[in-house]
Order: sequence, then C-alpha cells, then structure tokens
Amino acid sequence: MTAFGTIPEIPNRRYPETFVHPHDLRIAQDRNQKRGAEMAGYLIADQEVTDEGLFAEFTSGMLQLAEARNGKYLVRGGAAEIVAGDRTPHRVVIIEFESYEQARAFVNSPEYQRLADIRSRSSIANTIVVEGV
Repeated sequence: MTAFGTIPEIPNRRYPETFVHPHDLRIAQDRNQKRGAEMAGYLIADQEVTDEGLFAEFTSGMLQLAEARNGKYLVRGGAAEIVAGDRTPHRVVIIEFESYEQARAFVNSPEYQRLADIRSRSSIANTIVVEGV
C-alpha cells in the first residue's frame, strides 16, 4: 500500500523483448553523461548487390573512408537470418562511430557521397544512421 492507495498487480504482463523501459534508457544516458561520453552512432546498411565488379570498388573505398573517419565495422556481410517479419536481408553492414553526429558527418561528407553514387549503380540499398545508447 502506498500513500495513494493500493497499486493493483497485472498478472503475466510482459513487454516485447525489444521494449526498452524509459527508466532504463535514462540510466544509460546518465551514465554516458557522467563519463562525459557521447552516445555512439551507427550506419546500418542492407545491400543487394547487382554489379559485383563495381560494388568491389565501393567496398574498397568504404573500408578506407571508414578507417580514416574512425569508423569501426561491427558487421560486414556474413550470414543473416530472419527471425521475425518478412524482410529478406542481403549484405548487412553496421559501422560504429563515436557519436551520432560523427555518423551523420560521415554520410554527409563529399567522399561518402562519391561512394554512394557508386553504391547506387551497383546495388539496391537501404541505409540508415541511428543513435545508440
């Protein structure tokens, strides 16, 4: 019993596995702020290659550019499996940057835009930038 009365329990109430409670997110943000750290930023791409030769030029340039901009590859192709939904992954890539702002600066740079042109001619791609916790 609280000062406001009895709080009823809801039996078997579960949140989806991907649900992040706002309190947990706040704790992560507070921890990062106390350390003076910014939240990481991620470039996530799913690419269906249509021209292997041209795409090789894109990947070579991306490796060099990501390294020059302190990007760290976390995922670079490899096996992918659908566990829910009907989206078919192809070649999934995740690059981590020290901050969301750095990830955005990376995709907005003239060097990346030149590579993105090559990518668009050699694959069908979905690319996003997201902020981590």
